[in-house]
Amino acid sequence: MSEHASETHPDPIAREPRLMLGDLTSGLLWPSLLRAAPLSLRTGRIMLALGAWVIILLIGNLNTLWSDKPAFIDAFDGMLRGSLGALISSAIALDGERFILAAITLGDIPRRMVEVYPVSTFALGLPILAVWVRLGGAIARSAAEEFSLGRVTPWNEAMRFSLKKWPALLGSVLAPLALVAVLALLLAVGGLLFAIPGVHLVPSVLYPVYLLLGALAVIITILWILGQPLLIPGVACEGADALDSIQRAFAYVLTRPVRFVLYSAILIVQGVIIVGLGAGLIAGVNAFTATTSGSFIGDTPKEILRPIREGESVSLEQIAPGRFTLASFQDEGDEPEGAQSSEPSGPIVTHGWSRRIVNFWTGALELLIGALLTSFYFTASTLLYLLLRRICDGQDVAELWTPAPE
Repeated sequence: MSEHASETHPDPIAREPRLMLGDLTSGLLWPSLLRAAPLSLRTGRIMLALGAWVIILLIGNLNTLWSDKPAFIDAFDGMLRGSLGALISSAIALDGERFILAAITLGDIPRRMVEVYPVSTFALGLPILAVWVRLGGAIARSAAEEFSLGRVTPWNEAMRFSLKKWPALLGSVLAPLALVAVLALLLAVGGLLFAIPGVHLVPSVLYPVYLLLGALAVIITILWILGQPLLIPGVACEGADALDSIQRAFAYVLTRPVRFVLYSAILIVQGVIIVGLGAGLIAGVNAFTATTSGSFIGDTPKEILRPIREGESVSLEQIAPGRFTLASFQDEGDEPEGAQSSEPSGPIVTHGWSRRIVNFWTGALELLIGALLTSFYFTASTLLYLLLRRICDGQDVAELWTPAPE
């Protein structure tokens, strides 16, 4: 009797359905992108990115040893920021014409750098790019193994992988630019025909060929910019050569443009949040440390803790006005009678160096922001590649090329 009653009147609490987050996201790919932020915070990846930035900054400032021009890395950073700002603003405004022009300007940075830094672009730019792709490949490989295989890769193992694959990593980034340069050279040589009297009718008739070459160069440039995040992960995940990585990246952008844009937007929002929080934390640490350290000292010593702004020169006269004139080096007996000084005479020569050293340490702490951004960029790019590969090629995200053991 009791058994019959329990069958006809089931317990409503026991049968109540429970809606979990997994029920809403099961079968969806985009929630996997939310792992980009925690994966990028791995200590090994941040240390790899930090090492990359230290080496890049050292190389990028070498031109100041033989030239009066600004540091090579600063000039490149200025051009990159300006072009990326124009690209992002045009994308937000949904202005297609401005977006294409901004993309062309971004792709034109190497040519402009060659014009301004004809020697440093090759002497410093290529080593910087080699460091970038090698350490980027190591971060991408370690992120791919943890995301796909659940395996935490030691940083030295990831570096060994990227060292073996560095020709493919470098080629995947440079090959599209090299092709654009060849097309530009063909147009420039073909343009010489317009300067020959009586012959300029020939290139005028063949100008559609010129336009075709120009269109091909612009399309490759835009695809190279959009597919840039997928190039290095293509080598890191597939162990592929440069051409295969380029083909995959361009194909994924062209065949699934909506997914590419939506997934990229999800990752960009994460990146803005995580880098913003990191920058705020580091700024707070620097401000609190400087404020509390200067609580019980005078205004002159407190200048040591003040940040050195861009373009500011640190001179002893700026630190303590009037203390470092010729009069300050006079003998004590030369001081006019009746004149009294509440401070010891003579220059405090260590102030300038102390300020530089303090700013070095605060700058080193702020360098962690760049390391965090770099780690997130390559980690997020790897997840984006694996998910687009799943959509376009049907490969499971757990399928990852693994080199044969030595």
